[in-house]
Amino acid sequence: MTDELDQLREDYREIKAPQALATRIRAEVADRPRSHGWMPVAATAMVAIVVAWLLPMLWQQTAMERPQPIKPSLSALASLAPEKPRVKTPNLSQVQSPSAPRMPKKPQLKKDQPQTQYRFEDEVLKENDHAHS
Repeated sequence: MTDELDQLREDYREIKAPQALATRIRAEVADRPRSHGWMPVAATAMVAIVVAWLLPMLWQQTAMERPQPIKPSLSALASLAPEKPRVKTPNLSQVQSPSAPRMPKKPQLKKDQPQTQYRFEDEVLKENDHAHS
């Protein structure tokens, strides 16, 4: 199979174009603008060089600009007077728990209503008041 493919490649390479077609192809190729394949590579290299040159400088500037935290001594902290709050706060003796509202009255059943009866297999079943039994 590979021998056949190699032979096919060789035959394809040996094909000669007609003379009229060859002049058209040459004219077409001559009219095309030349591509600058090195331009993207050169632009990428320049950007990489600029970034590599600028990053260390930026890191040094930000390290110099950072303020160093102040670490006061405990004696200096103890000498500071605490500030009084601007808002009045109630004492614990003035704080009271809220009172709960009263519960509603318990509903009363009406005694004069007749009990309903149900028939089930020729037996009379009375409705029970399950809530009050």
